Amino acid sequence: MRKLLVCCCLLLVGLVSGCVHQQRIEWCNYSQTYYAMLKEPTPVLIKEHQDELLHIIDNAETKNKPVPPGVFAEYGYMLAKEGKTKQAVAYYEREVAAYPESEQFVSMLVRMATPDGDAGGDVAKDVAAEKKQAAEKPAKK
Repeated sequence: MRKLLVCCCLLLVGLVSGCVHQQRIEWCNYSQTYYAMLKEPTPVLIKEHQDELLHIIDNAETKNKPVPPGVFAEYGYMLAKEGKTKQAVAYYEREVAAYPESEQFVSMLVRMATPDGDAGGDVAKDVAAEKKQAAEKPAKK
């Protein structure tokens, strides 16, 4: 009887541990660096948070996982604040490519970053062109 109880317990543990949820998105140390940057926005902590955003992007791409929503846009925003407009727009475009529902918000960020309209790219136009191309392609059977 005791052996049966032990076997049942081991079987139950095996079944439950096999149901562990695998994370689809990894945030790494985002919360810690973001909180530290907000609490004390020194250049060092801002740089640490920027580095963490890049680490999240690299980590996701290395593991073939999606980059968390907003990470491309946040990194682009930080680049725009530094005056690196073309690089910022490139990250904004990556955000829209990964999360099309962010198009309106990201388009606003692009307009804020490029008041003269020279961004080296236009997110809204690019997304509209991609949608048009996708609609024109015949469905694969």
